[in-house]
Amino acid sequence: MPDWWRRYTERESRADVEVICEMIRRGYGRYLKSQFPMKFDFEKDGVHGTIIDLFWGHPINHAVFLDGPPHNSVHQARIDELVTEALERRGITVQRIPYDPPRSKREKRLIYQRICDEIEEALRHRLPHRSHSEVLAMPVIVRCGECGYIFLHDDFDEVFKHSERSFIEVAEEIMRQYSGRCPNCGKPLRVPETVEIEPAVEIGRTLAMRREKRR
Repeated sequence: MPDWWRRYTERESRADVEVICEMIRRGYGRYLKSQFPMKFDFEKDGVHGTIIDLFWGHPINHAVFLDGPPHNSVHQARIDELVTEALERRGITVQRIPYDPPRSKREKRLIYQRICDEIEEALRHRLPHRSHSEVLAMPVIVRCGECGYIFLHDDFDEVFKHSERSFIEVAEEIMRQYSGRCPNCGKPLRVPETVEIEPAVEIGRTLAMRREKRR
């Protein structure tokens, strides 16, 4: 990794995690990535790259930046402008939201709704003939960790109908269905060594949020 790129890398902030969980709760978890790196052509774009706080990839192509107080400086504002222009040249819509926690629940709801509205607009523009549910339903994929054979590919709410159900319970149920061996490569199925569930991060956050709400 070049030295200049290290300046862009950072861990997810609490604000990022809060927004991610809320977007998943509202049904916008599919295609969502956090702290997504994007490299530019410095000669053409005037900036080496950026880390997008929340990025919905193809076919939505929408980037959200949660801009804290450091973005208020004139120098940083110019960099942000270059980043926005570079992303837009690549067909990505950009949404910048001033975000300086802590915020009230009402302010957070307004921010969440602004993001949802922009994603809906991007969907209407890019995929006018497909419904929201068709595009954004979060898929759950369970596969063999040895050969990649797919045991299950279904919608999140069908797989995790109850918040008490865990990764391991889903995997163990599949192992029983296949008598403990992958039907493709014949390798023994063990959790978590040879049974993979994706997208693990999004599912984990969603289940944790559901359990928290039930308390």
